[in-house]
Amino acid sequence: MKNYDICCSREFSFSDARLSRIFSVDPVFSSMEKNLRTDDNGFLGLSITQLEALWVTKVLRKIGVEAYPICNKYRLSSLRKDEARDIAKNHLVKIQKETVGFDFQELQDAPAAWWIDKIAFCFFSKSEKMALDDISPPGVIVCVDRMNFTVMEKEDLLYAELPIMLIE
Repeated sequence: MKNYDICCSREFSFSDARLSRIFSVDPVFSSMEKNLRTDDNGFLGLSITQLEALWVTKVLRKIGVEAYPICNKYRLSSLRKDEARDIAKNHLVKIQKETVGFDFQELQDAPAAWWIDKIAFCFFSKSEKMALDDISPPGVIVCVDRMNFTVMEKEDLLYAELPIMLIE
């Protein structure tokens, strides 16, 4: 299925001189338009297979472009940050019931890799008790998937990192 796009951390165009030769010799690149450029959100606007997306991402990273293959459905996400925060708050309430004794504070925006921001809203709730007990991180990180409006589990986050691991 051709349902993947490439997202770049900064403005980029396929007309970049570093790609001129690859367009004439690579079958994946030769099927693409040379004048493609990122939109305001960093997406190139492609509709390619996951394998092609991994290949294009690998080539772009080799020439120094921070890129990430992303399923097109994330470009269509309608989840707002305030809605994601409400989902994260509800999840935090569940965690507090399961981990009695930790003093979780109000959710704050959590810094995340630029590409994670394209697929999830991430929040952090600090706990002074966890910090005093030398637990790292001293709190809870909650990431809410932008497409299915659910809290991402550890496996979801590992799966999101898998494309980068495969091409490095």
